[in-house]
Amino acid sequence: METICMGILIVLGAVIWLVPFGSSGTNPLEPADDMSASPSGGKREMLVGGVVFPLALMIWGGTSIADGEFTYVYGHGLGLHHYSIHQDQAQAMGIGMIALGLFFHFHWFWGLHPKLYKYIDVPKALSMLTFVICLGYTFYSGMRFYP
Repeated sequence: METICMGILIVLGAVIWLVPFGSSGTNPLEPADDMSASPSGGKREMLVGGVVFPLALMIWGGTSIADGEFTYVYGHGLGLHHYSIHQDQAQAMGIGMIALGLFFHFHWFWGLHPKLYKYIDVPKALSMLTFVICLGYTFYSGMRFYP
């Protein structure tokens, strides 16, 4: 299941960066985009950025928590490598992926919803804080074994 989610994320990421979104020709998940501002777009951005992408992240996080193993791919071109972390680090990263999925959901779904857009500040801040804490814990617990 985790491999399927990673595949969905890779394909979705390629589509997002190759196909322009919105009326301005920008894509919703561009790293230079200001994620603290209100999003712009329509139903397509709401569906892809607020439902499909976050759901894939949350499934990846949930399977990492259930399996006790967090696997990700790094590298570029044909030199892609798989790396796995286990136990409490995997569970922390699983929670972090769920928090990141919630962040994107709040930003792109709630932010574009006509009634929910005014409530996105606190959930976005809490989900990003949770992600940063989980990421920090993962790095700390991985480095504490090295002198």
